[in-house]
Amino acid sequence: MASPFEIFRKNQRLWMAAAVLVAIIAFVIAPMLEYFTGGNNPNGRSGPNPVVASWSGGAMRVNQVEQDQSDLQLVNRFLRELYAKVEEKGGVPKVPSFYPQQNMFGIMSYMNVIEPEAIIQRRLLQTEAQRMGIQFDESAVTQFLQRFVDGKLDGKTIQKIMVSSTDRQLTMPMFQRVMQDELVYQEMLRLTRAGLTFEDVRSSQIVGIPTLTTPSKNWREFLRLNRTSKVKAYPVYAKDFIAEVKTKPTDKELKDLYNAGSSLIRMSNTLDTAPAFMSPATADVEYVSIDTEKYIQEEMAKIPEETLRAEYDRRVAEKQFRVPIEVEKKAPAELPGAPSSDASTEKPTDTGTPNSDPPAEEKTEVETKPAVDPEPPKSSQWNPNQGQIKLVAYQEEKKPAATSPENPLRDAPTAQQKDAPEPASKESQPAEPKPADGTKPQDEKPAETTEETKPAGEQPPAGEMPELPTLPLSIGESTPIAKPTDVADVTPMRTQTFEEVKDRIAREMATATATRIVEEKVNEVYGMMNIYQSELQQYLRAKQAKDPDAVLPETLDLRKIATEFGFDYAATGMVDSETIMFHPLGQSAVSLNPRAQPVPIAAFIQATKEQGAEWTPIVSTSRSGQSTVQYLSWKTTLTEPSVPSYEACKEKVMEVWTAQQALKLAEAKASELASRVGSGEIEDILSSEEEKKKVAETVPFTAMNPMYPMFMRFNMQAQMDEVGQVSPLLPVDMNFMESVFSKKPGETTIAPDRRKSVIYVLKILEMGDTKELLTKFQASPAESVSALVSRDNERAIGPLMDGIRKRLGYRAN
Repeated sequence: MASPFEIFRKNQRLWMAAAVLVAIIAFVIAPMLEYFTGGNNPNGRSGPNPVVASWSGGAMRVNQVEQDQSDLQLVNRFLRELYAKVEEKGGVPKVPSFYPQQNMFGIMSYMNVIEPEAIIQRRLLQTEAQRMGIQFDESAVTQFLQRFVDGKLDGKTIQKIMVSSTDRQLTMPMFQRVMQDELVYQEMLRLTRAGLTFEDVRSSQIVGIPTLTTPSKNWREFLRLNRTSKVKAYPVYAKDFIAEVKTKPTDKELKDLYNAGSSLIRMSNTLDTAPAFMSPATADVEYVSIDTEKYIQEEMAKIPEETLRAEYDRRVAEKQFRVPIEVEKKAPAELPGAPSSDASTEKPTDTGTPNSDPPAEEKTEVETKPAVDPEPPKSSQWNPNQGQIKLVAYQEEKKPAATSPENPLRDAPTAQQKDAPEPASKESQPAEPKPADGTKPQDEKPAETTEETKPAGEQPPAGEMPELPTLPLSIGESTPIAKPTDVADVTPMRTQTFEEVKDRIAREMATATATRIVEEKVNEVYGMMNIYQSELQQYLRAKQAKDPDAVLPETLDLRKIATEFGFDYAATGMVDSETIMFHPLGQSAVSLNPRAQPVPIAAFIQATKEQGAEWTPIVSTSRSGQSTVQYLSWKTTLTEPSVPSYEACKEKVMEVWTAQQALKLAEAKASELASRVGSGEIEDILSSEEEKKKVAETVPFTAMNPMYPMFMRFNMQAQMDEVGQVSPLLPVDMNFMESVFSKKPGETTIAPDRRKSVIYVLKILEMGDTKELLTKFQASPAESVSALVSRDNERAIGPLMDGIRKRLGYRAN
């Protein structure tokens, strides 16, 4: 009988083929089937794998979204490390979409958490690319890598960086697949932005994506920012016509209006005429708060005075706490450096030394300053608010007259002049030269004298320039003439006393410690809340899977934790995004990104997923003066937005319909008044004095707030109203501005306010001349308007993406 080994040897090829087939099924086909049909998620979570979006020719499930997120992050991490190595070797990647400062290393910025919507859009555009015949093969990816390394790295080094940077999670075949999809996606993005942007290549390097625009578009935005207008306005209020609405709507009209507004949330700031009937999301928010200022005060009280004094002495030695001496605006004779007002008896004292020393703790140090003329000359160059006059250096050789244009008075003394002693206070004679050994001449007098001594610079006869004092020079040395741009530093300075800066030093020393204590407390409590949220989610998933062993975790007692950690506890009750503003928590904001604007906590009441979900902890901060309060909050109860039945909100629907009709009547009345004004004045067509008093004349205004582009540059446009303010009218929108700036002086038009509560009859009084503006625009055509043009270009992409979704039958689940 043949042995098993002999049978194996005879059928060796067959056995090997079967083993390979089993391996393929186990390690390739089975995971793919599980990936597309459900089962275990890549992160090990079990559960259903629903379709999140579908379209003609494609669909995405939850697992696919997560897998794409993970793959893109790995590729971006690898390219980041690869770029560091290329840069170290002196190379620069020469590939499109390479902007290291934006975390874009040849592909889009995928370093942080990627929104599922971005992943879905990426797949959607790839499907559209297939329809258009756009595709990239492996050779395109190879060429991408070659251009990326710029000839500085070989294949073995690239492979090594790939392994080390991704902990062996990224392989070359996987990189090839992801990059082929990414190159298609980027090409589609370029097509959608065709005519809006371009990549500028100089010296074989991509240097940026300047916005493409036209002079006419720049000119339009320039006028909106700079052209002014002035109008007279008479208000026609819509509410005054509600009683005049006599017609009754049909039931069909009301139902059509209800259907039009059933998907829009109605808030207190919603227009009266807007069909919006959906109830907003509400939540009961539980939160704890901690005030950093409380801990700063506690830490300040713990610092010994000896420590504060030692810190004060250290900083004084480093020339800190130096402040200018505040000089009251007095007569020139009372300013520093001028003779005393008591000119008869007071004797001169040592230069810069007061008659009596201040207390030991309150001594002030006054910087040595160049000597000044004891009495200012009465000329146009004297400014009594400055407490100084101009100085010239003494030189033996002849110079042009001090007042001649060729030799204007100099402001700043030279370095030698600063070190020289103050001049003798004799009659207008040059001071004797300073001895070489630096000793003081015996007959040298202090700079500060009384009027009786008639120092240099005394008042000359009327019409003559006073002779200015001179500074002594070292023998054999000449002093260069100061430059006209130099300014003498004659502001007296002093060092603040310990008592003046004691609290400041204590606060600065205590703030770091207090901040660390608060951060540790916040992180610890946030960790407890995070653990509870995770345990609760595990329980809910187990319950959904009908796991009999699922155990509901014990609810976290936030009130008890607040007492233990020194927090304050509170709950809002059921609030929406408006009513939460009445609670202290409502004044805080959430920082989602260090570079992004903080998001008001009220925005998370409307959100019901991600950070807006129940039991999801949120950290927010509010600042008021020196006080910084941190909040930890979560929703314990959540009611999602809902649409009441037609019968339940029929009364509100009727109110909206009536407001719309009243607005139409107000518009008709305003149009009739405007047609009667003609070339006259608005007051001429008004019958009563009460109506004439309603006519308002505005200040000159621009269509757009001139400060808005600057706020856009710093991503702060949400804090600035885009439309210019028209005082004293109610806030208006850009439709109002377009109505005004499309007219000429003397013409009449009508326009509503922003809330459509009033229709203004407008008489154009003034309109800025475009000739002067055109000259300014031609000097700098893109100044301050590039951000506005870029924004308009970005808005143009939205309809294009909507067209692609519609063509592919896109459906989001």
